[in-house]
Amino acid sequence: MSLAAVVIILVLGAGDLLLQQDLNASHAYADRFSQALALAAKPGSRVAILGPGTGGGSAGGLAVIPHGGGGILVAHDLAPTSGSQVYEAWVIAGQSAPAPAGSFTVGSDGRGWLEALPSPPAGASGGPMTVALTREPGPGATKPTLPIVSSGAAGSATS
Repeated sequence: MSLAAVVIILVLGAGDLLLQQDLNASHAYADRFSQALALAAKPGSRVAILGPGTGGGSAGGLAVIPHGGGGILVAHDLAPTSGSQVYEAWVIAGQSAPAPAGSFTVGSDGRGWLEALPSPPAGASGGPMTVALTREPGPGATKPTLPIVSSGAAGSATS
């Protein structure tokens, strides 16, 4: 077998591996999005449609916070994270300070998710609530690093 044939086989094999990884990532994101839609239909869930934040861009997504916790956030069109960088989800109830709700990383496909959104903070029952995303230098942020990448108002709990 010639060297050129070996190189072609290696390139095709690597390409196939990359396509399989992309397909797996797409399936994982679709699964999380389906979970979010199912949670949104449950009584007591708060739903926020996320759009571009104060920093511009085209980031968006969906956050669902059920009454008993265990919510999910799925986001798209985010810049990939690198090193220790993360995206942090924040829940802002009324005039309260933003409360961190969890962090996640984003790959080259620009998609990410957080599967452990907590219950709405105390005092948020039925009142105005916002879900926001910021890009942080690492996990464990206690206050948002501006600009806000994506945000949305959570509607009243479904009945």
